[in-house]
Amino acid sequence: MSGPTVHFAWPTTFSPIPSDLPHALPPPVKERTLRSPFGIDPWLFNFALRSEIPILFAASYIILVASFNAYNKKRAYRPWWIARKRPFQWFVVLHNVLLAAYSFATFVAMLRAITHTWPGWDAPNAPAAWADALCKINGPRGLGDATTFNTTINIWEAKNTMIHLGYDGNPDPTDVGRLWNEGLAFWGWIFYVSKFYEVVDTLIILAKGKRSATLQTYHHAGAMLCMWAGIRYMSPPIWMFVFINSIIHAMMVSSDDKHSRGWHDANVNKVHLLHILRAGIQSAARPEAHTHVTANRSIRLRRVLRSASPIRGVRHSDRNAISGRIDSPARGL
Repeated sequence: MSGPTVHFAWPTTFSPIPSDLPHALPPPVKERTLRSPFGIDPWLFNFALRSEIPILFAASYIILVASFNAYNKKRAYRPWWIARKRPFQWFVVLHNVLLAAYSFATFVAMLRAITHTWPGWDAPNAPAAWADALCKINGPRGLGDATTFNTTINIWEAKNTMIHLGYDGNPDPTDVGRLWNEGLAFWGWIFYVSKFYEVVDTLIILAKGKRSATLQTYHHAGAMLCMWAGIRYMSPPIWMFVFINSIIHAMMVSSDDKHSRGWHDANVNKVHLLHILRAGIQSAARPEAHTHVTANRSIRLRRVLRSASPIRGVRHSDRNAISGRIDSPARGL
């Protein structure tokens, strides 16, 4: 019997206006761990993901930057009066320190999520196990054990019949071993919201009488929209945006001095452009993993097959490990 295989294919369907389903799943509310340090109200979580918010904000930001660039040009790029005040200078230092610390914390949290998700370089059935771990972000750990959304009948489902959903028909928020619950839901949403605050970078540049570069304007406006789309539709590639962009941003804001500015301009912007190019290529390709789990493979469900809990509201009678066979194309990649 052939083992799991992986191949890349162009998307078979495209809709300029995506379906409303599935709704984004909020992170666990009472985790108090690095993967979800504090609870996010589900209403607030979904309200921030309304499409009009990033679209209107990004459009207003672009218009504002264009206007102030023209204003600064008329003034011969002289600093504004507020930029010469000491409180403003201290604010810039505090802004850079806090933003660098937050960006680095996001990088560390995502690195932890990836290490808890990664099956290992020597994992059985690699590279299918790698694709399954990084491209299927919901459900419990294990090749063939992910929960995916069936767009034909609009329900969440698991190919492994021993995997059970939560009481509301959504993936169980207590599942571990896949990126969404391991930190992407929390840190990805916070990272999306932070993109609205990061426009302060541009306001500081403008207040100093300088011109905001096109790359920066494109980055801030595009980051809002990309992060919105990635988190709203739980797109698997968004984990790379959060992971890579967080460390790049930490490097950028922590190099805001005269001695490191040359290194910043020569290197970080190059990495930024490569990051944008990589994101475009990855978005265009869709990996598919055709998995065949043979009968001699033990599917361990110690977390999934457990007694009833108030959170899940589901009773599982079988607590023993089972053996089975899954023979289906991977979905939701």
